[in-house]
Amino acid sequence: MSFSRQKLVGIIALMVAAASQTGCDYRWSSSDREQVREMLFKEIGLPIREQPNEAKVVQGVVANSAPESANAKLDRGGASQSEPQSQNDWVDPSLLPILQWEIIYLGNRPVGYTRRSIEIATPSQLKDLKVPAPIATTTLLCIEAESRIRITRKTSDPVDQIVSLRTLEKPDGELVAIVGSIDTGISKRHFQGLVKDGSLGMETTQDKVVSNISVPWEPNYRGPFAIEQSLRKAPMKLKEVRTVRYLDPFQMVITESRLEALSDGDTVGLDGSISSRLEIENRSITQGRSATSLLWTDSMGVVRKSYTPGIDRQTFDCDPVTARYVISKEEFDATILKDLPLLGSFANLPDTGLASFRVTSDLLSKDETISSRTNQTAERINERTWDIQVRRIDALEEASSEESPEQDTLASAGMIDWKDPAVQRWINLQTGSGPKPEEHGSERSDRELSEKRRSRANTARAWIAKAVSRTGLDRNIQTPASTLRERRGDCIDQAILLTATLRSLAIPARVAIGFRAEPSSVRPTIRLHLWVEYHDSTKWIPIDSTIDEDTVPTDRIKITESTLPSINAYEPILSAIRLIPDIEVTARTRKP
Repeated sequence: MSFSRQKLVGIIALMVAAASQTGCDYRWSSSDREQVREMLFKEIGLPIREQPNEAKVVQGVVANSAPESANAKLDRGGASQSEPQSQNDWVDPSLLPILQWEIIYLGNRPVGYTRRSIEIATPSQLKDLKVPAPIATTTLLCIEAESRIRITRKTSDPVDQIVSLRTLEKPDGELVAIVGSIDTGISKRHFQGLVKDGSLGMETTQDKVVSNISVPWEPNYRGPFAIEQSLRKAPMKLKEVRTVRYLDPFQMVITESRLEALSDGDTVGLDGSISSRLEIENRSITQGRSATSLLWTDSMGVVRKSYTPGIDRQTFDCDPVTARYVISKEEFDATILKDLPLLGSFANLPDTGLASFRVTSDLLSKDETISSRTNQTAERINERTWDIQVRRIDALEEASSEESPEQDTLASAGMIDWKDPAVQRWINLQTGSGPKPEEHGSERSDRELSEKRRSRANTARAWIAKAVSRTGLDRNIQTPASTLRERRGDCIDQAILLTATLRSLAIPARVAIGFRAEPSSVRPTIRLHLWVEYHDSTKWIPIDSTIDEDTVPTDRIKITESTLPSINAYEPILSAIRLIPDIEVTARTRKP
């Protein structure tokens, strides 16, 4: 998909200037519906989610979390002491915070998400936006929105575009202050403003150039979230028409939107479910230029979908796990998985049990560290360079680890679903019975536990090596049950299955994500690789069912490790995949 610079900027401006319109629609026909369901539930692999009961929805957000304690509310800046909702307030402060996610589509392709939160403003937020003391003593709302989209271009690398926006407002929607930024991948702009004495004073910084502008401000003007506020405060009735005037912060002008409730009927959501929604047409005029979009709201006035023609922009209201899952999968599928040259001399694996590598990447400059856990130490040399040493851990090594396993290293959750009946049947077939509980006691019993875990782990590795054939790296991430059913899988699939198997045997385990070096006297290479780490009660030990030995050699560089607690296995793997276009790795000869 190719876009001009003007279109890129236009997409971003629409994305947040009409932030309350996020959500989406694609004019699905009846013939599309089953295809959509099949795509979402089979290809993408999303779990079937129950439609939330309308009675459980509070201010447009499903009330599925535990009640917040009074102390937690006080930590947020005094929300538990907020004023009661008045007739003019568009949201009840006592119900905050509210968090809402939308997934963004261009055409039929997911390209990003919008995350929006509403909460009682904290003292630090008031200070950051330089709110005058008299106003700061009253209850103010802080509304934050962040939108991220990835634009794929034919002639160059993809562009990540990020828009952030924060406003401080009175509970009735009156704007007090605003701050935001836009990064198009080509240029960056930051702005900040304060309403005072009938005008909105804005300071803008772009390419280190600072400029100031004053926007005349009338009492009926509102901030960029005005449409959402208007609809939440008083959900529209069928055939109703209303006008809202609000700030477009990216053009620094006032936009007027004419909202008309067109029809009330069933429409399809992201997961293919049908819900009753009110369709609203939004005709907006900004500096004489008009634009039209469609919104779909629920019975409480919360925007669940929207559609913007012209740029064919769509968004769906969804939960954060789904948003991250779909976008991560799209990014994973769009990445070129290729072998990279390994610089330096790496004709054979070092026989000293210790390998040294130097890793260089501009993309690492934003990260605080490369993993230094298990059998790897990483030392930062400069902003973009790390020296990494990998040592072999032998089965009889007695060195202990200060890092103890967390509870999630035994959990059956997300992709590591070891309680799946198909997985349990296979494991029981190998063992002849289910896993037995472990006992902790004297130093001797702890040592016996370590030996027992090492023996079990090596046996589990052999089970998988025998049952599952090894395939080249592909773009399909399989669950443990799927890998057993297919009897084949790449390093990602085998790592997930081995982790699940170890956990079912009461052995803490996690997935290591990084690169594996391929020795060669002609052209050594590195490639994306996943393996497993388990805890033997004293230390973490690497293990890999894609090799024919229990001891893992020093041929791999770990970027991170993950317990894969979510169904979204793509997100942690992307921490290494994102480095592929930029990373340089050099094998270093260790000095005596």
